[in-house]
Amino acid sequence: MIPTDYSDALDEARWRLTGEVTRLAVAAFGKDAAKARPIFPGAETTAITADPLPALWAAKQLQALAAAQIYRQAQHARSAGHSWQQIGETLQLPDTNGPLAEAAFEYFTDEPVSFSTPSFSWRCPASSCGNMITDHGPYESHPDDCERGHAPGCARHAAALAAWQAAHDGDDW
Repeated sequence: MIPTDYSDALDEARWRLTGEVTRLAVAAFGKDAAKARPIFPGAETTAITADPLPALWAAKQLQALAAAQIYRQAQHARSAGHSWQQIGETLQLPDTNGPLAEAAFEYFTDEPVSFSTPSFSWRCPASSCGNMITDHGPYESHPDDCERGHAPGCARHAAALAAWQAAHDGDDW
């Protein structure tokens, strides 16, 4: 899901973020951490902005909050049934010469699959489940290998198993 025209909204967000950086810097370092400055070199119009070092500190704090929000939204996306492929498309991840679904999973687990087993957790929304699911990514095809923790009788997991079975009917094992 990629938005079409969002440039105005992005400009508004940029201005709001600049304001939040200044507010956080002033809250942390005091009112002397900001002053009126020209909105661009040579401009007569000014805006209250934070001094560079307090602003840098504040921007770093907001970056951490944004990263946590990205993670939380990915948990909600997996809980809502969106695939790692869809998450990768939405994030517009760069081409990694591998499957986009794997790149998306690795984006949130901070490492490609290695000797350890990276995982990502989210809550199953099925009324017959509600458990925390340990998601091992899109590397295997069978739902039991990808998601662990569904309650016995979980409707969502049963649907995933049925879809897998239908896709593999007639396979020679």
